[in-house]
Amino acid sequence: MKFYIKEWPDSSATLMTDTGNYLYTFNSLDVAKQVCKDWYHLNEPNDTINTEVIIETSETTFLVDCQ
Repeated sequence: MKFYIKEWPDSSATLMTDTGNYLYTFNSLDVAKQVCKDWYHLNEPNDTINTEVIIETSETTFLVDCQ
């Protein structure tokens, strides 16, 4: 599963799937990224998993590897 994180002007961050399914809104971007890392580590035995996360902030959009 590939994740997408949208950071809002109030610094909260919404975690979604790459297909647009809303998962949760966190207090910060850092917390949302940590949840992604934790999820990927739980599923680590699957070597084919894509660990890239698309992050969108008010300033830019970028990719982060959450391994």
